[in-house]
This record gives sequence, C-alpha cells and structure tokens, in this order.
Amino acid sequence: MDLAVTFSSEGVIRLQSRALFCDPDSSTCRRFLERVFEADEITDVVIKGGATPEAELRYCPRSHVLRDVVARVVSFL
Repeated sequence: MDLAVTFSSEGVIRLQSRALFCDPDSSTCRRFLERVFEADEITDVVIKGGATPEAELRYCPRSHVLRDVVARVVSFL
C-alpha cells in the first residue's frame, strides 16, 4: 500500500495514500474509517481529495500521547 505519514501540527496525523483515500466511498476506505473511529483518541477525520489524497486524523494532544495514538492507528492498518 502507498502510505506516507506526517505530523503536520500538534494533534494532527496526516496519512497520504492514493489507494486508500482516492475514493472515500470505497469499501477499503470505509472499513479503515470505521476502525479509526473505534479509537477513543481520534476526535475527527478530514479526507481531502486531489492529486495527493489524504486523511487528517485529529486527536487531543493534552489528553493523548502521539506515540500511543500512532500505535492505535497502526493497529487499524
């Protein structure tokens, strides 16, 4: 899977993947989103299309440590 992960700002994990996010209605994307929202740490997800489809996963950095949030998200991939 084509996947790039960046931490654009505090409280945001950005996942870039054409395979995963180019069609937000695909069963693969929907399944990923369903799993991500099982994580209490994730408060919001924003999917952006375009040349580089991506999702921004948002969490509260005052309540959760980045390392723990990343580990939780990785378990869903």
